[in-house]
Amino acid sequence: MRTYFIIFIGLLIGCQSKPVSKTDSETAIEDVKSKDLEKLEESEQHFRDRLYTRESDHYISKIEEIPNREDDAYRITIKSKNGSWKKTKVINTRPHMSRISDCNDLYTVVSFPCGGPCHSEVFVFTSKTKPDEQYDYCKK
Repeated sequence: MRTYFIIFIGLLIGCQSKPVSKTDSETAIEDVKSKDLEKLEESEQHFRDRLYTRESDHYISKIEEIPNREDDAYRITIKSKNGSWKKTKVINTRPHMSRISDCNDLYTVVSFPCGGPCHSEVFVFTSKTKPDEQYDYCKK
């Protein structure tokens, strides 16, 4: 019995695998994978930036969340490309669900779902005299 025990211990020690060092090709594959991941992250960041920033011929519109605020809100900033005009306003829209859906020289549209089969759109006009408008749409 003692001999079987010694042989068993010898087999356990002998069968332990040694750490395998990575070859150059495995290292190269990992580098390619990390570069692909960086490209994916850049692509995702570009997609997210596209949701929160839009440009028209003469204006750049951008929405950003207001941190540490008790109610849900975004700050929208519309400024002219030549830097001569700027409008900043707080709009009460849903965080992480709002996006700029349209931007042109007359207005910027911020869209967000309002629950169920409906969504809402806030029109922020570039005109100094025209007030902003909000419309709710429901699908039946």
